[in-house]
Amino acid sequence: MVDAPDIITYVGVPLAVLGVIPIFYTCMRSILALRSIRHALKTNGLSETSITRGSLMSGIIEVEIPRRRISPLDRELDPAYWTLNPHRISLPGGSWATFGWNQLLTGRVLYRCQYKEELRVPPAEIVFEELVTFLLDRGAVPEPKGWKVLKSIGLWTPTGTVLLRAPTAGGEVVLRLAPPYDGDGILRLAVQWRKEWDFRDVSSLPPFWMRLARPEWDYDRDLKGTHLEGSDEVSESGSPPSLLAQIHEHRGASDSEDLSDGVRFHAESSHVPTVYFERKGQLTGKQQPLCNSTASRSASTWFTWTASALSQKSDTGLWNVSIPPEATLFANTKASIPGGVLVLLELIDSEAIPPFAEPPPDTTVDIMQRHRSFVESQQQRALEDTLPPAQAAEARRNRIMAQTQSFHEQSMKAIRVKKEYEEKKVIGALNSQPLPIPVVAEKCRLYLIASNVIPAAYMLDDLVRAILYLMIVSAEAAKSIADMLEQWQSWSERSGLNKQNLEFLKTNKLWFCYAAALLAIIEQTGRSESQLSLDMMECLKIWHTVHLG
Repeated sequence: MVDAPDIITYVGVPLAVLGVIPIFYTCMRSILALRSIRHALKTNGLSETSITRGSLMSGIIEVEIPRRRISPLDRELDPAYWTLNPHRISLPGGSWATFGWNQLLTGRVLYRCQYKEELRVPPAEIVFEELVTFLLDRGAVPEPKGWKVLKSIGLWTPTGTVLLRAPTAGGEVVLRLAPPYDGDGILRLAVQWRKEWDFRDVSSLPPFWMRLARPEWDYDRDLKGTHLEGSDEVSESGSPPSLLAQIHEHRGASDSEDLSDGVRFHAESSHVPTVYFERKGQLTGKQQPLCNSTASRSASTWFTWTASALSQKSDTGLWNVSIPPEATLFANTKASIPGGVLVLLELIDSEAIPPFAEPPPDTTVDIMQRHRSFVESQQQRALEDTLPPAQAAEARRNRIMAQTQSFHEQSMKAIRVKKEYEEKKVIGALNSQPLPIPVVAEKCRLYLIASNVIPAAYMLDDLVRAILYLMIVSAEAAKSIADMLEQWQSWSERSGLNKQNLEFLKTNKLWFCYAAALLAIIEQTGRSESQLSLDMMECLKIWHTVHLG
């Protein structure tokens, strides 16, 4: 017979053991999870700065990981600036450890997890501009569409939106938006980089700097003996002076030692204050202020805007300069020039545009009128032969005076008709169909080539680079070009060109061609779907600090 103690022994003990098994399982799982988490922290180099503790009964592992504020290393003095961090962090949120940084611990973040897969690293705080500048310095290329979306949508920008791409043909992602961190309202980004993307080093031009190479001047090919005096637009031979010859002559005042083969510069407060001469990519130690007076302030402004627009086509440049909307609007629509004006300036043929004036009047003498005059003169001569000598001499004198008066009246009439025609032609030219600035700039480029001002192989970008270099070495040329642009903008904001403006263009035809080339580059930037520099600067102003992880 089975007693009660036997029932307790054979039934109760097994049940008690079964009840304790989950506790044993939880304890073992906690121990193993704690071990794996500590191993993961050690593998990622976080064991010394992190604190871990586990609850055997609940199975919850608490991990305290430091929060960091990071900043780039010294570009010139620290070689680690140009290398990758050998101690990567493979945990979620640790993409910032791809590079080496100056680190400052700003606190700790507590994570509670049950499995190693739930472990993550708090993103690091970094100044957005410092991050972008560093990645650009390593060679990253901005993605215009990503910056435009970020500027328009802000924190609601879709995760994965690309801001920077790799400097390779594939254009892999370098910097992208990551999911927000704990919903704290701060922009969160993720970064990646590969060793094979490193094409730059300490000798490369820093971000937001631009380099202009000095145009090479071939004296044998160019106009020999071209003499330039001050800012005269036309040489003694009557033809425009060579642009490269101007640069060569004025260069002596800026670089007397003839050491430099180019310049570099950067913008401060949307202006380029100083240019630095360099040779073979290294600074020569000589520098020159670009805007040292109120008069040259306008020249510096147009120089900066044009350089910024030109740099949008390259991997580095004045991306921290945003061209104001009024300048792009002026270059896109208001800078149009009537086609008839270009005909009067002899930049295009009249057949290239629709007729804007009546055909010139026929000033030749009618054949029948000339025949009648000849017959009348012969009759008067015959009559003179029948008169006495005194009367014949008087008649001859009256005939000659009448012929002279008739010839004078015909000449004055021809001059008056021609003058009236020229006035009507000017009025028709001023009111003719306008041509957009790209067409005007191209016609000016062809005129400069035909006049031997620039080499035949020069395209628009080459021409603009040479003009910018001329503005650096010649303050007079910079002022003349800026004055032309200011005058151009002034009459475009009014009712348009008038006769005085046309005379001004005829007198300053060369500066007009240079100004048209600068405006064409600005127009190309304004025509693009996304103004990269403007979008980028707006985003950097909105978000000062971001989370990188």
